[in-house]
Amino acid sequence: DFAITRTSDQSQFNSSIPITIDGMQISIAGSPAAGDTFRVSPVRRAAATIESQLTNGNSLALSNPLRSSGNVDNASDASIGAPEIDNINNPALRDAIDIHFTSSTTFDLVDSNTGSVVSAGVAYTPNTAISYNGWQVEIDGVPQTDDVFSVLANSTATGNNENGLSLAAMQLSPEMTGGATFNEGYSALVSRVGGQARTLQTRTDALDNMRLNAIEQQQSISGVNLDEEAINLTRYEQAYQASAQIISTADVLFQTILGAVGR
Repeated sequence: DFAITRTSDQSQFNSSIPITIDGMQISIAGSPAAGDTFRVSPVRRAAATIESQLTNGNSLALSNPLRSSGNVDNASDASIGAPEIDNINNPALRDAIDIHFTSSTTFDLVDSNTGSVVSAGVAYTPNTAISYNGWQVEIDGVPQTDDVFSVLANSTATGNNENGLSLAAMQLSPEMTGGATFNEGYSALVSRVGGQARTLQTRTDALDNMRLNAIEQQQSISGVNLDEEAINLTRYEQAYQASAQIISTADVLFQTILGAVGR
């Protein structure tokens, strides 16, 4: 019998082990005893373990794995945009495909290598992306009958930096919690961490002052003040000297009296 508590909001979950919660699967090996407690902190050291994986800019895959082109014999001035990847794991992603327009509103998808039609009579709507094999492209303009556009593997990775442009565009994309961009998320994180760090520093300084005050109070009662003791020693020395002078004076008077009586 056990309970799992999310410490951020104290929500509790009861289930059997293994349990999947917040994207984690938790299991226990061995036989726990009553009263055993386990804390799971999966991202506790995430920031401390961040490290650079690339040190050479040439290692960045800035080129799109696909490229597109239009047939030079096309009758229209329509153009095809760069392919966007929907599913990089599609096994047919890099198959060369021709988009052969049979009219301004329909097209066939043709295998470029074999010339066989893989999808015929597909309806075309202007300003609507054409999707196939895990990619999508858009045609700009109005294509005419027998216009051909091709989507194929970008094996040479030249003349194309779509990946780089997509990476750069991510800084303005609302990918973070609450629809924030990466820049906004980073700024909020820095502000929150900075505020918490400042609060903890202020609290630390206040507690340190309390500690010093307590030490001073304890020392004022049970401690030894060297300056005060030096003054007391000087006073005691002066009192001793004064007493010795009184004794010396009394001795002189006594000796004088004895001398007078003896005569």
